[in-house]
Amino acid sequence: MLGNATCRTQARRALEAVKPNVINQRLNECLDYLIANIEGNSSCIADVTFKQLSAGHINWQG
Repeated sequence: MLGNATCRTQARRALEAVKPNVINQRLNECLDYLIANIEGNSSCIADVTFKQLSAGHINWQG
């Protein structure tokens, strides 16, 4: 659904809502990256930068 601008806006808002409860620094970096990029780039969740940031939490090889 990230192809839809409204969905991207809602996703950013959801990420902003959960961020204050996250204490892991690497996860905060992932959230910061998504918050900054999700509205303008629907494929930011699959780009190299996000994959590098989230590699410790997501297995991208599967």
